[in-house]
Amino acid sequence: MKINRLRLLGFKSFVEPIDVVIEDGLTGIVGPNGCGKSNLVEALRFVMGESSYKAMRGAAMEDVIFSGAASRPARNAAEVTVFADPAGSPLPSGIAAGEDLQISRRIERDAGSAYRINGKDVRARDVQLLFADAATGAHSSALVRQGQIGEIIAAKPIQRRQILEDAAGISGLHSRRHEAELKLRAAEQNLERLDDVMAEVAGQFDALKRQARQAVRYRNISGDIRKAEATLFLIRWQAAGQRLAEAEKALTAAAACLGEAAEAQAKSARQEAVAADRLPDLRQRAAEAGAALQRMRLLADELDKEEQRHQARKAEIAGRCEQTRADLAHEREIVEESRAALARLAAEEADLAGATGRRHRQGRRRPPSRRAGGRHRYRNRGAAVGRRKPACRCFCRAQRPGSSRCRRRDPACPV
Repeated sequence: MKINRLRLLGFKSFVEPIDVVIEDGLTGIVGPNGCGKSNLVEALRFVMGESSYKAMRGAAMEDVIFSGAASRPARNAAEVTVFADPAGSPLPSGIAAGEDLQISRRIERDAGSAYRINGKDVRARDVQLLFADAATGAHSSALVRQGQIGEIIAAKPIQRRQILEDAAGISGLHSRRHEAELKLRAAEQNLERLDDVMAEVAGQFDALKRQARQAVRYRNISGDIRKAEATLFLIRWQAAGQRLAEAEKALTAAAACLGEAAEAQAKSARQEAVAADRLPDLRQRAAEAGAALQRMRLLADELDKEEQRHQARKAEIAGRCEQTRADLAHEREIVEESRAALARLAAEEADLAGATGRRHRQGRRRPPSRRAGGRHRYRNRGAAVGRRKPACRCFCRAQRPGSSRCRRRDPACPV
């Protein structure tokens, strides 16, 4: 297989569409560090079906998409296309011989990768087998990356064997052989599973045999049941015929009763007509009796209310009588107390009059005092003793000793 051209769009540092033409002979790309020379080799690995993001020098496969710069926004997809001449290499199905190959791989964020060969969607395995048959591929020794020469020198014999098989162009056969071995293992597992299924089906077959025998027995028993049911239905039909004859006799008797009932109904209708003629007069009397009953009920209600008022008035008068009796008893107690107070007052006045006379007599016999104003003092003293304050009208024995107020504090008392 001869690669003629490589087209990149949005792959790593190649944000704009770019075509790298590979002419006959030796084609070289020279440039300073960081210009993207290694990105071209990784683009070839990417389109040949590389599935390891570590081989792409990234933390995820989506890191191959241009992530943006100060003057350019990031892209959401990256695409790499290889234009090649098969030159006798085995071609996938659906592609005519002598037709150039256009192999492309497109990756989108959060959507994964999609492979196409000449515009048709294919699997990643188909692309890998196509390049393996052409003695190349993502892991081929034809693509030498940085540090790979040292790895080849220090490689183990098995790894060197893989390099020699790639150089001999039989890696595709080994891939197909590995795929065939996987299919054989899957077929063996399916056969083992088939044996298990056969054993399970055999068990189910035995169960079905038992069910078939039960079904035959059920069919025979069902026939016997149908015959018994037919006999039972015949017996019921005969019994139903007998009941039908009895029902017809009962119907005849009922028809006779119906005729009698019709005559009775006609007689009742005549009586109803007669009663209907008397009904208005009876309704008039009932209305008058109802009106009179209503008046009587109203009058009875008024009498009940009047009786309730009389009972309430009677209870009120009885309460007032009780209150009057209590007031009369209280006034009598007050009169008795007043009489006792008058008696005590009369006794005190008598005692006071006797004491006043004795003092006057003693004063006449006592010689006058030599002190100045002695006569006037005795005279005034006698006058003070002989003078009495008016008694209270409330009979409280005049004033309280040492006070000028009434003992009972009667507002009508002048003291």
